[in-house]
Amino acid sequence: MQIVSIEFAILDILGNIVGKTAGHLIGDLVIPEAAIYLWTHLGELRKKEPEASLELVRQDYEATEAKAIKIRAGRGDNHGHNNENAPGRAEKLIRMVREMFGDEIVLMIDGNGTYDVKEAIRIGKILEEHNYYFYEEPIPWECCKEQKLVELALDIPVAGGAEEFGVHTFRYLFGKEVFQTVQTGLFYYTGMVRTMQVARMAGAAGLKITPHISGGGLGYV
Repeated sequence: MQIVSIEFAILDILGNIVGKTAGHLIGDLVIPEAAIYLWTHLGELRKKEPEASLELVRQDYEATEAKAIKIRAGRGDNHGHNNENAPGRAEKLIRMVREMFGDEIVLMIDGNGTYDVKEAIRIGKILEEHNYYFYEEPIPWECCKEQKLVELALDIPVAGGAEEFGVHTFRYLFGKEVFQTVQTGLFYYTGMVRTMQVARMAGAAGLKITPHISGGGLGYV
């Protein structure tokens, strides 16, 4: 994160000198506006019963008027042991979210590496029944071959790559089309300049990239 912070600062200084945004310094403007999705109360949502956690989501949805929502499946421990905070919680949550918000809103879900291949596929089939937009990292993030097995078994687009930090892994992910949407982490992959390299790789492969950010205050800025 320290390296990224220095890069952000340098880009900001250079941008102020030449009168450009950091984005214009590293590439051409492709999309003038970016849509965002609602994702809040991470710690609370996984611990609460679906009814209670969905009430928090509903309140934030009404306050923000977001057009898309991402929820969390499983315990999110990146162990791939199918751990749930309560039996059957994931499928119950998947169904209840769609019923609460209707068919018009875009819904996504993040497994944070909770499942093995068999369970990830089972959950993915339920997501397809309820018309979810993408399925993020159901398998532990470092298990690229297993992620591909899940992708092959499902029609729902699979997303991931936020924790990756090596260019060779990204080459594999693009070459094998493990994910339809690659979420390069601006912190984990060490900054905007390196992320632009991955974005160009995604463009060459005909795949989508959605830059991922985490880490609190500086990340949001």
